[in-house]
Amino acid sequence: MLSRDRMRLALDHQEPDRVPFDLGGTGLTTIHVTAYRNLRQYLGLPAVDVRVAHLAEQLADVDEDVADRLQTDVRPVRPCLPHGYRLAFEDQGTYEAYLDEWCIGWRKPKDGGFYYDMYHHPLAAADSVQELASFRFPDPVDPARFASLRSDAQAMVARGKAVVL
Repeated sequence: MLSRDRMRLALDHQEPDRVPFDLGGTGLTTIHVTAYRNLRQYLGLPAVDVRVAHLAEQLADVDEDVADRLQTDVRPVRPCLPHGYRLAFEDQGTYEAYLDEWCIGWRKPKDGGFYYDMYHHPLAAADSVQELASFRFPDPVDPARFASLRSDAQAMVARGKAVVL
């Protein structure tokens, strides 16, 4: 049974051939980068540069070899970053930091840090509608965000996977 069919049956409250399994299909069903490296090692898979799907939480983008080995049924399709935004890390002594596209500052201890914590918010001191109105919000409909969604989804569908967007 294809993953898409398995998921569809389960969502329609019908019994598939097995319970659908998801690891990495959503931000809530993925795995921390440290645990992911350990999982790859346990499965006897080669070490890779782990792609991070959710930076602040340090959640891994599960590679296809792991998804295939564990027979996952769900694969993610994620929007891209907006045009003109470039992720840049800053060395802050004992912390590694970055600004997200909202200009929110995040930092993680270099020694033993597992997650990035918010340390700066551009609207923290805003106390008027004018200050809020003058803030440059990210463009939610920037075409760069959606440039590869269709082809990414079609690639997963071609592999028989259920797609989460």
